[in-house]
Amino acid sequence: MHKWKLFKKSAALVLSSAVIASGVPVTAMASEAEVFSDVSGETQGETAQEEGENEDQESVSQDQPEVGEADIQSEEPEESDAEAIQEEVAEISAEEIQQEEEEQIQEDTKEVFGDGEAFMAEAGEVLQDASEITVAGVKYLWSMQPAEGYTQIGTTGVYVKAADGQTALTGKLYGTTTLSYSEFYAGDTTQESYDAITSATTSKNQIFTNEDSTEVTSSGYQIQGVKNVSVAVDAETYVDAQVLKAVSKLPKKGVYTEAADITLNEAPSQETGQYKTLNTDGTYSATKFDVKATVTDASAQIQAPSIWGDYMLVVKEVGTKYLRNSRQGDFAVGGNTLGVILETASGKKVGLRHTYEIWVQPYELAFSAGSGLIGEKISKVTYITPDGSYVYEFGDKAPLVKKQPEAGMKVQAAFVKENTTQVKVDDLDKYENPKVSVYYTTGRGHGKKTTYVVDHAAAENGVVTFDSSVARAGDEIYTVMISSDNYVDMTKNITLTGQPITVSNVSYYWVKGAVDGYTQIPGTDIYYKAANGHQALTGTLYGTASLSYEEFYAGDATSRKYDSVTSATTRKSTAFGNADVQNLTENGYEIAGVKKVSVATDAKTYVEARILSEAGELPESGAYTEAAGITLGRTPTVEPGQYKTLNADGTYSATKFNVKATVTDAEATLNTSSRWGDYEIKVKETSTKYLRDTKSDAGFAVNSGIQGMILETTDGGKYGMRHMNEMWVKVYKAAFAKDAGLEGKTVNRITYIMSDGAYVYEFADGIYIKPQATEEMDVSPEFTDSTHVKLANLDKYKNPKVSVFYTTGVGHDSQTTYLVQDGVAADGVVALDSTVARPENETYTVRVSSDDHADVSVQLVYGTIAFKENSGVLYVGSSRQLEATGENCKDVTYASDNETVASVDENGKVTAKAAGTAVITATSAAGKTAQYKLTVKTPSVKINVSSKTLYVKGSPATVTLKATTAGVTGKVTYTSSKPSVAAVAANGKVTAKAAGTAVITAKCGNYKATCKITVKKPSVKASASAKTVFVGGTSQITVKKTGVSGKVTYTSSNKSVAVVSAGGKVTAKKAGTATITVKCGSYKATCKITVKKGSLKITSKTAVSVKAKKTTAIKAAATSKAKITYRSSNTKVATVSSKGVVKGVKKGKAVIYVSSNGITKKVTVTVK
Repeated sequence: MHKWKLFKKSAALVLSSAVIASGVPVTAMASEAEVFSDVSGETQGETAQEEGENEDQESVSQDQPEVGEADIQSEEPEESDAEAIQEEVAEISAEEIQQEEEEQIQEDTKEVFGDGEAFMAEAGEVLQDASEITVAGVKYLWSMQPAEGYTQIGTTGVYVKAADGQTALTGKLYGTTTLSYSEFYAGDTTQESYDAITSATTSKNQIFTNEDSTEVTSSGYQIQGVKNVSVAVDAETYVDAQVLKAVSKLPKKGVYTEAADITLNEAPSQETGQYKTLNTDGTYSATKFDVKATVTDASAQIQAPSIWGDYMLVVKEVGTKYLRNSRQGDFAVGGNTLGVILETASGKKVGLRHTYEIWVQPYELAFSAGSGLIGEKISKVTYITPDGSYVYEFGDKAPLVKKQPEAGMKVQAAFVKENTTQVKVDDLDKYENPKVSVYYTTGRGHGKKTTYVVDHAAAENGVVTFDSSVARAGDEIYTVMISSDNYVDMTKNITLTGQPITVSNVSYYWVKGAVDGYTQIPGTDIYYKAANGHQALTGTLYGTASLSYEEFYAGDATSRKYDSVTSATTRKSTAFGNADVQNLTENGYEIAGVKKVSVATDAKTYVEARILSEAGELPESGAYTEAAGITLGRTPTVEPGQYKTLNADGTYSATKFNVKATVTDAEATLNTSSRWGDYEIKVKETSTKYLRDTKSDAGFAVNSGIQGMILETTDGGKYGMRHMNEMWVKVYKAAFAKDAGLEGKTVNRITYIMSDGAYVYEFADGIYIKPQATEEMDVSPEFTDSTHVKLANLDKYKNPKVSVFYTTGVGHDSQTTYLVQDGVAADGVVALDSTVARPENETYTVRVSSDDHADVSVQLVYGTIAFKENSGVLYVGSSRQLEATGENCKDVTYASDNETVASVDENGKVTAKAAGTAVITATSAAGKTAQYKLTVKTPSVKINVSSKTLYVKGSPATVTLKATTAGVTGKVTYTSSKPSVAAVAANGKVTAKAAGTAVITAKCGNYKATCKITVKKPSVKASASAKTVFVGGTSQITVKKTGVSGKVTYTSSNKSVAVVSAGGKVTAKKAGTATITVKCGSYKATCKITVKKGSLKITSKTAVSVKAKKTTAIKAAATSKAKITYRSSNTKVATVSSKGVVKGVKKGKAVIYVSSNGITKKVTVTVK
């Protein structure tokens, strides 16, 4: 939350329009020692009560000065049909506030609130000026509230302006930034996006001064793009971005995010020679290049393939020397390169990236087949450096980027049979203008030399002949290269003899590429043969290999999956002689499987695997990969007694076991409460002694050299065990988890596998593996008191027995003490023996044994803990000592779940830091917890009235304010900002003195609250329901009293024209004008009444006849549509309606009187 809002919430100050209009800088809070210490907890959520309090405070602080009421406007008079009557204002205030008085009120308000800084200081002396930022030497102010002179940054809710006396930055600013390759090449190339580059080494991550290298690891580093790129940015955008960055309002992306990362130059307003412009949408424009030189006499050549990429463009200078091509000398273009653009004759433009395509010797440029340049001529290269650009144009000598070989296309070449000077090359018809070269290389690096025995020759019927004058290769290994107009150069190595390798004392030669008399290794281009005088190996070879558990148990134990085993310590990494221990670290190690396993493999497969390994072309998996990992024995053709066979698909067969002994009289027991696993089987021998059960291997056939163990069940299942996780050096014990798949099964055979044979133990009665209890069977033990334990779900077990015990000592010195052993629970509760000594830590094991499930063991700690109270309230800055006590309640630690609201030290002392709620948790060494809910409130002063209007010598003229405090101690004092307007007594009684505005402040300690007092003069206002009345008509006077009490009297200035009643009803007498005066106490108001003479005209006949029970209508017109009334002189003869309809009753005569505006006309009616 912004600091200005915090100020409003905690100080309850009046924020008037005058303060906002002043444009005062928003300021930061004072230190924690002062009033507004650490109110950041407001964001943690407040209780409903606190929210109400905050709303009350804000209602006080946000009230604005009342605007003077406008005079009540009179109703519009009805228009006359005869003439338009101009409306006049009859409502006149007796003593209105004049314009100069309004101006005086504004001055008073300004005096109250002053300039913002003075007002803020007066409000608590706790603010510091911290809401300003300087950009390029210009100071700016920012605010989180709208204010006069401030401009909002977009829709962010952040407002900014240049400080007084400062000239805002305008136009463009120039600096540098780091761009991704996509941004750097934006607008300059035809390629839309560029990925980051990952190097294969860390040795060169600093060779380019302007590459953006990040995430350096042991295997390489990532180049995201280019740094130190010159850019231009709109000044206002840059300033806004820096402000948003300062207030942590910067968006995740867009123009502000980009601008915030720009570092301005020392002279930021001075345009640089070369730069990109940041657009309003956050993208970058094309580069404004500063071309330092355009070179036209250089040549370019494309090498393909290249060790750096599919293609490499080599630029050779003639008359210039800009491009670095050595380790010495000064070059304009080198490690400073920002980027390079390749342009083709067809208009394509492709950007290159550091290390991957650009090198510190930039005359060499690499690119891949996927760059879109195949079939294009590279006509121009632009090198971009921080100082400018260097352009190389090749004109009609632009090199062509030839095609890569098509799928399956490769060089088919070999020496002509029984000829050492000719090479036959097949399929040359696929190439345009093919030329064949044969060469060999000697030396390395700068000393490397290439010698051509055939140099770009045209083949005759596919055959080329060595130049006899050129020395041959010492090892007779050559490279055949095909050059053409349509494909990149393609090569293949050929040899007369091949590379030597010895396998089990048999010598072989191998080569890459077909050679007469050599055998191809399937799926590869490697060929081999046995050396002259040697007989190739055949049949089956035997050796040893390291196998994963899946491979080791393949075909023998197929009832489960076998993951590797990870230890939690390195202490026993060498405990097993045949465990395949890998990834040994200081924290543990991984047992991947079994080593020194006897295996058999086909001789041909083994030889070919060794050759593929030597050639570096061993596949990732399969028979060759497995065979290459086999170590042959001294007599590899002699069959051992026990082994597994490597299959052609790379898997292993079932083991050909060499059973050394079958034991049938041993006994086995099952422990379902083992610390080594969910289950533990112990085998006890009777007449034999093969299984190690002591600390030494001596005298035991089955010992720490064990390779594996298979548990077989009566349903035919076979389950393999793993070292350390299930098998132990004391092999008479085997532990396993419930996920081993043995639950509910009966084990009737155990096979122990040693390297030289197997030992089988058979159990006639079998070993039943009780199922583990499910989650629904959780016993959930708990102490009901210090001597009773209650358990749940015992009804789900068959014949359950409960034991509660603890163990002291370790290993052979351990001792178990039972408080209850195999007890039967009553209603789920067992009683503990109170005479048995209890452990100091009160920690026990509760075990439930049953006939149908494995033992269930649960740790249980006795102890209680509680606070004296569960909740409380503190005010910011105050502290309270909490204490949690109980039985076995030792080494209690305390923690707060909301440190920003309240902190607690190790002794339980709580300190309130910010408004909000926090839960203090006390935890004993026994693991028991208690919680205390703390509500923290901000100290405050409140006044019962937030604003009040008083009247000078009117009603009301006084108001008594009452201040209440919360979390603050001391005497409350009252002061008035303008005693001449409103004075306040020590008891809070305010008395109106003169019209104006004053602020009454109630203060206690460092906290205060205010009440706005508006003082007005009493007044009386009057208005008439009709300002123009016709003779005989009426108008009602309405009176509004403000700050005045008492009886109202009415008088007329001309009673002959209009009279007025005690209730304000005016009756028109004759034409003319009269002023009606309304008076209440010493205040009065007037209304002017105009009386006009009305008219009435009978428009129908004044003598009419009508038959009895028939009707006739009288038509009349009056001035201003005044009301017309009708009356019959004899209703027994004729009646008349309000609309002038006459109805005959009986024969005779009657007179109808028509009246309006005080005029009466007669109509004679004869009824026949």
